[in-house]
Amino acid sequence: EGISIKQGLLSAGGSRVLYLKILNKFLISKEGFEQEFIDSRLSEDKGESERLAHTLRGLSGTIGALDLQKLAGNLEMACRENNIDEMGKSLEGVAKELKTVLKSIASINE
Repeated sequence: EGISIKQGLLSAGGSRVLYLKILNKFLISKEGFEQEFIDSRLSEDKGESERLAHTLRGLSGTIGALDLQKLAGNLEMACRENNIDEMGKSLEGVAKELKTVLKSIASINE
């Protein structure tokens, strides 16, 4: 759920082994995304939150999590525009979809 395996496999050049490695790296690296993003907003580096959203957007596309990719793009844009209200709404959507995607990836490993 939340992942187009066909799209993800295309990104991995059709290699199932590579795709599974990418999925597992995503799972490990993005489990704490929401808190990392919140912490970045308190950081002195105001571009950090935009970079986090940008990276999530790119990686989501790579694994085939297309809805998450779109939501992360919205979050990235809200950061770029420093739109606090939109940032909050976007982060909520990202967190919800990310939870779905991470759960799906974890189920592959069971």
